[in-house]
Amino acid sequence: MGVILIFKFFEYIYDLPPL
Repeated sequence: MGVILIFKFFEYIYDLPPL
């Protein structure tokens, strides 16, 4: 489950525009 949480977090960051 931890891996899925990290994956979701990365997806959230990836969805944001690059600074």
